[in-house]
Amino acid sequence: MKLRSIFLTLAMLAVCGIAKAHDFRLALNNQYIYFNITGEDSVEVTYKGSIKDNTPTDIAGGLVLPSQVKYNGKVYDVTAIGPKAFSGATKLTSIEIPTGVASIGAFAFEDCTALKRVIFPSNEVTFGEGVFFGCTAIENVSLGSDWRKVNFTMFRWSNRITSVHISARIERVEGLNRLKKLTSITVDNNNRHLASYDGVLYSKDYSRLYVCPRAYSGELSIHGNTTEVVSGSLIDAVNIRYIYIPSGVESLSFREFSRMKGLVSVTFASSRPINTARDYYGRYHFLLQVANPDVVIYVPNKDARKRYKEIIKLEPGKYSDCVESSNLYYEVKENEFPDRNKNIKVR
Repeated sequence: MKLRSIFLTLAMLAVCGIAKAHDFRLALNNQYIYFNITGEDSVEVTYKGSIKDNTPTDIAGGLVLPSQVKYNGKVYDVTAIGPKAFSGATKLTSIEIPTGVASIGAFAFEDCTALKRVIFPSNEVTFGEGVFFGCTAIENVSLGSDWRKVNFTMFRWSNRITSVHISARIERVEGLNRLKKLTSITVDNNNRHLASYDGVLYSKDYSRLYVCPRAYSGELSIHGNTTEVVSGSLIDAVNIRYIYIPSGVESLSFREFSRMKGLVSVTFASSRPINTARDYYGRYHFLLQVANPDVVIYVPNKDARKRYKEIIKLEPGKYSDCVESSNLYYEVKENEFPDRNKNIKVR
């Protein structure tokens, strides 16, 4: 993001017996932005009015925050957006945060119900609790080019984010499964840790499937290089109808299909069933918990069908994911198994 240095005329706000939450204000496009001095050369954006009443700001339209401001002849860097700075700004439609802002405080954009677009600074940012609480209209988010991690949980109140782009330096992504309308994930080709395939998030070499978007629908064909489907990566994608699992997959949770009521079929390319669950006694099983017991399991040939029928687990009880570190056990009921004889077929 291009560094902006804006020197604006400032006017002191009259103090009439109430301790103000801000040290000064400035006019930007005929609207006032409020600031607190936080250091010798730094300020944070804050809210209008007093600490007591926290008067909602009347900011409207798109806002590009300055990276620097001038007050009493001194230049300050804008380094933070304080708690509740834009709380209740129901007419704010977009915000561009300049490079140099390193923190955004709790509930900074609380109930900004018209906010659609957020452009973050290139540098990494720390976030307080509920920064975008109640922001139901966000649909476009631009992440910083230098970010190493991002948690999309902060956007969970919006049902309008349908696509997400992961920038080149990001190594860790969390909270994508909190975006209910997400249909596609893309990744910068220069990212050394992550990649996307058909809108799904993988490790760079595609060996691990990390996240399938919740609103993904139709057919999911897992990449041929995949060996591990990370537990919980598919479970919320309830609109998927057909799944193809390549022969190299060695790790798959028995619960991945447990919420997919519309799932019609799962195709296993491997002739040998993989372990998906572990019981209380530490024994491993091929088990599939399904929301639709009529789901068809397709296998490569007759010999494979025989193997799958022989090994598939159909006993109700509590099971854990097939990983040594998992200590969580989930109840599987009798009506949550596919039929051994009718539902395992050769494609």
